[in-house]
This record gives sequence, structure tokens and C-alpha cells, in this order.
Amino acid sequence: MSDEAMTLPIPFLTSRALATTDAGTRESFRLFEALVTRLEPAMKREMRFSGGVALEFPQLAASYLFSSLQRVRVVSWGVISAINAPNEALFVLAVRSMLESAANLAYLRANIVKTYAGELSRKEMTYLSLRMKFATRKPDDMELSAHEASCVSSVNVLTAIKALDRFATAQIGFANEKAMTNWYERLCEFAHPNCLGNSVGSESDYAGGMETFDAEPCVRAAVLEQFGNYAYVSLYAFCRIYNDSWRMLVEHGEVLPTWEPLGDPVILLD
Repeated sequence: MSDEAMTLPIPFLTSRALATTDAGTRESFRLFEALVTRLEPAMKREMRFSGGVALEFPQLAASYLFSSLQRVRVVSWGVISAINAPNEALFVLAVRSMLESAANLAYLRANIVKTYAGELSRKEMTYLSLRMKFATRKPDDMELSAHEASCVSSVNVLTAIKALDRFATAQIGFANEKAMTNWYERLCEFAHPNCLGNSVGSESDYAGGMETFDAEPCVRAAVLEQFGNYAYVSLYAFCRIYNDSWRMLVEHGEVLPTWEPLGDPVILLD
């Protein structure tokens, strides 16, 4: 880790957390933990917009990239902390949140590609960057006018997930063109208080006329095994998309904000 890295108590999984899981799940979480530590050198304490140019697409996109990294960084700690706690519901919610962040960033990246291909104007990309940065589904809380609300209406999550589907197929090698959509639907089914969501800490035996509840919380091995790979791939996809977005901005000679600590903003994956 570089000298500019943050000095923080990054959480790590305890030795007992994965004791009952299979080898594949333990490997997924090993890779996940390794990625979590790689987020730190990319973090910045401060960003200053360049006063020499208008506050538009490139700088707004950079702002969104940094804030997205901050969110994913904290959520990744939440994944680990929820397993250690243990808290099954919070673990699944954290993984779903990370997948959503990767999807939103995939949507931004796809539109940066369109902008440089001439399919989207820079003005349109500026509005999209504003929308991504300040998106809200509660404009009344911010006392926005109807026009202002339309400019910052949040991108539909399924639309963003589709962008992540396309990235996973084209850039990560997924054969299933709807893999991320399927993953998201499973995570939502578990996160909602439906059948799976309400199975946390309980076991039903209707034939035997009994239902039991765990006094001590746990994260079931089956849940870790199902969603452990989701956690790793979501974070890995986020890192790849994040780096690619910065690469495009730099390669096209955009005037970007300055930041502290100095140094390349990308996440070193190699």
C-alpha cells in the first residue's frame, strides 16, 4: 500500500466467520478482502473543481466517481462487519447495495462511451452527470421545482442493472447476458420480507408441526455460499468500471479537478 493510503482500521473476517463454508466460498471472500484493501490508496480526502473551466460533464463525472468509491468502500466494510457480527439480513442488504453501486457506475460509463463516440452531446452528458450525482426519488424533501425534479430523477435501478449485465458479458466474460439481473432479483427477494427474507433465523417444519427460532444470530453457510461470489464480483466489477471511466476522461484530455492526496485515482488491481 502506498504512503498516501489512508490509515484506517479496515475490518477483516474473523477465523470463525467462514468455518462452516466450502472452499469456493472461502476463496471468494479471500479475493473480496484483498480488493477491499486496494480501495484505500485510491481514496482522496479533498477534491477541488478547476476554476478555469465551466462546471460541467468531466468535473461532475469525476465528482460522482469519487463519491461512488467512498460509498462502495464503506459498504464493503459493512459486508465484512455483518458477517462477523453475525447479521444475515444486513449482509445481504450490503451485497445488494454494492451491486447497485456497480450498476449505476456501469450506466455512467456506458454514457461516457456514447459521448466520446458522438452519440451523446457534452451538454446531455453534463445533465446526466448532474442527474447521477444528485439523483433523488424524494424531490419534495429538497423543495425542488417540477423542472429541477425532472433533471435529477434517479435512473431506474433495473435500467442500471442492464448496463452492468452488458459490462459483465463484454468485459468480464459472463456467458449469461442477464446474470447481474438474476443476481439482483435474488438479492431483492432475500432483502424483502417475503418468504426468503422472513426465513432469517428460523426454520419451519410444518409436517412436524413446529417452527424454531435462533436465539443467537448467525449467517447461515448456505447464504454465505450463495451470495459470497456476488460480493466479490460486484466489487471487482465496480473497480474495473471505475478505472475504465477515469481512463476515458484522461485519454481525452479532459480538464479535471485536483485532489489530495496527489496521485493516480485508479484502483490498482494488479
